[in-house]
Amino acid sequence: MSDIIESDIIESDIIETAREKGFEEGRKEGKKQGLEGMQDMLVDALIEKFDVIPVRFLETIRKIDNGDVLKCLLKQVFKCENLDQYEGLFKRL
Repeated sequence: MSDIIESDIIESDIIETAREKGFEEGRKEGKKQGLEGMQDMLVDALIEKFDVIPVRFLETIRKIDNGDVLKCLLKQVFKCENLDQYEGLFKRL
């Protein structure tokens, strides 16, 4: 009887560990998708304002993994008058 109870406890622990791992993976994937969406929004805003942007901008934006930085850079799109001015923001990162 105690073997059955012990087996149930072990099974329960395994299920809980798998559930926690699944939640963590889901959270990470959601964060990744959120950042990619913000990166896309920033690229779209730059293209909308300046028509064409250098590839180095895309490379720099894709490396940014902080949502607050991406949000700040998005707001600056509307304040900068040209690409050179905007590129100066990347140098401050």
